[in-house]
Amino acid sequence: MDNEELLLLIRRSFEKVKADIKTHDAYIQALRAENELLKLQIKQLITQTPETASRQQPSKHRNKVFIKQKILEFLSNGSRPLSEVKELIVDRETYCSKASFYRYIDSLRQNGVLMLVETDGIAFVSASLHEIK
Repeated sequence: MDNEELLLLIRRSFEKVKADIKTHDAYIQALRAENELLKLQIKQLITQTPETASRQQPSKHRNKVFIKQKILEFLSNGSRPLSEVKELIVDRETYCSKASFYRYIDSLRQNGVLMLVETDGIAFVSASLHEIK
């Protein structure tokens, strides 16, 4: 093996390692986002009094944290068109209304959990690569 072939092999190896690191970073960020949502849910459960707990509906349709978690789970495999995420959450699973869905997306984006990028007129959403605090 000559020097050029060895250099090419090393470059390919580093490119693969860099790609793997990006994939793992995105997965870690999705886990951090899910962790933050679970912390919020735990805080809500701790501060709940028995009276408010009995008044709350156990329906999946009313739980904001649950719906936000489902959005993040759907995005754990990478970026998706916003319309595809909406179709799953609103149309197929009927977790919430379309207006509520877009409010949840905006809330997650403002909190740095999601990134929204528009390319060629199509909006894509993905878990943020920035660390969640």
